[in-house]
Amino acid sequence: PNIKTYSALISACEKSGQWQRAFDVLQMMLDAGLTPNVITCSALISVCEKAGQWERALGMLDMMQLAGLTPDVVTYNALISACEKGAQCDEAFKVYDMMAVAECKPDTITYNALIRSCGKSGELARALQVFKLMETQGIEPDVFTFTALLQACETSREWKTAFELYCSMDENKSVPIDCALYNSLLSTLWMNGQFSSAMKELNRALEAGLYPQAKEPMGRPFDGGVNLALDLHDFAYGSALARTVMWLCELHSQTTQKHKLP
Repeated sequence: PNIKTYSALISACEKSGQWQRAFDVLQMMLDAGLTPNVITCSALISVCEKAGQWERALGMLDMMQLAGLTPDVVTYNALISACEKGAQCDEAFKVYDMMAVAECKPDTITYNALIRSCGKSGELARALQVFKLMETQGIEPDVFTFTALLQACETSREWKTAFELYCSMDENKSVPIDCALYNSLLSTLWMNGQFSSAMKELNRALEAGLYPQAKEPMGRPFDGGVNLALDLHDFAYGSALARTVMWLCELHSQTTQKHKLP
């Protein structure tokens, strides 16, 4: 077996979630007298990221430096994501600082991971600073950037900021809006008592076809109209509550109309 073979085995361990076995493969590789390359080490860091083993991921970085290997943007992104999943926001920023020292240019994935890390730590202001930094450096945000920002707003219960971010997206049309992003917006609005706004935005999302399963027939229709079953698979907690209330209102309206006195 050569380096490519061992790297492929490590990637297979990553996909199957077997991080301990991935390190067994690394040991086999070292015992065979082979030196891991950047691709191998990045794959191991990704294994640690998926398993929530952020300390082991940072340990791999130390090993790379000792071996004289230069991490690339993929390596650093995996490290930041590992810190994010381990709720280690400060460690994520330390890795980001290492990138600057190594003159490794960050990309959208880098900043998205940093924003998610800030969001999980309840540091909305820091997340917004990262977003502004992206703009300063001319790095285009994507739908995952805005979803991470809205999730940070949700965690910090800042519905006004969430709505402002959403409106800025809706105006420039530069980023396509999907279910995950809308779920964060609706949950933030609903959980902060902005029921009217949540219902209005949910109705817009349904009309735009963002929740296709929500319009699929499900169960027996009530008096030939509204279905008696509701598919909430695409919804998050807050958005599911909003959709349920809307559905109950539809049932109530149909019942009232059906039994209205002549």
